[in-house]
Amino acid sequence: MADLGTGTIVAFTGTGITSKMRSVEQGEVSVAVIDVSQLLTTGAREKLAGDLVDHDSLTIEAEIDQAKISELTGAIGVTDTIKITFPLATLTTAGFVTGTGFVSTFNWSTPIDDAMVTSFTWTWDGGTGPTYTDEV
Repeated sequence: MADLGTGTIVAFTGTGITSKMRSVEQGEVSVAVIDVSQLLTTGAREKLAGDLVDHDSLTIEAEIDQAKISELTGAIGVTDTIKITFPLATLTTAGFVTGTGFVSTFNWSTPIDDAMVTSFTWTWDGGTGPTYTDEV
């Protein structure tokens, strides 16, 4: 059975980005596919997995106020550490993912009769992590 996302905490250690997060979505995690077929290959192409894992960016949606817009503007391109702590399901210590990266894009909107929101992209820089730790 799937866990609920309610209770997930997103924290940044350096830039101080703080908002009421609505959702966090990890993009595709992949490795390169290397075609090693040759002229003598028959039947089907031969392929190998690359050595380096590519962790696509996170897309984070949050509620904001006008002061948060300047906070995000100041965070663009600044290396930081993110820690996403998942809600505690059944054990005693929640699982989490952490690593270094930077905010690479953001946008905001002011819908009528609804909360101001932002959507921003966190790009993993590969310096540290991302590292996944299971709930224990």
